[in-house]
Amino acid sequence: MRLLILLIAALLVSCAAPQEIPVERMLQGSSSGHDHKRSYAVRDMAQWQALWEEHTRRMNPVLLPELDFSQEMVLAAFLGNQLTGGYTVEIAGVTVHADHLEARVAERMPGRECMVTQAESQPFDIVRIPLSPKEVRFVVEEQVRECG
Repeated sequence: MRLLILLIAALLVSCAAPQEIPVERMLQGSSSGHDHKRSYAVRDMAQWQALWEEHTRRMNPVLLPELDFSQEMVLAAFLGNQLTGGYTVEIAGVTVHADHLEARVAERMPGRECMVTQAESQPFDIVRIPLSPKEVRFVVEEQVRECG
């Protein structure tokens, strides 16, 4: 009987509805030293320092934001080098599933009729979330912003 109760409890937990977790935006912008399109889940200081150094390598010295990696972790999305302005990236939300976290990433690009700056950009978004040992899966949605 006890085994049956444990099996039912495990089944209920595994079938629990996915839940949103709080996302705190640390920094978002269009200028980064990170030239390649990539997303990161950062769980320790060494990873954080390396990512921050890459991100800020073209800027005047910028202090590394403090984080408590015993309580929180960082998610970061970079679009890489774009030939013009008008591009943005946003970590739009994070959902907890039974076996992973799902980070929804919105990549927005300008439509053909949009006026944009004629300067390179490197859009990025860096957020902090509560620490989780679960695998992070980044799900990207590309959106074209039409103008005119």
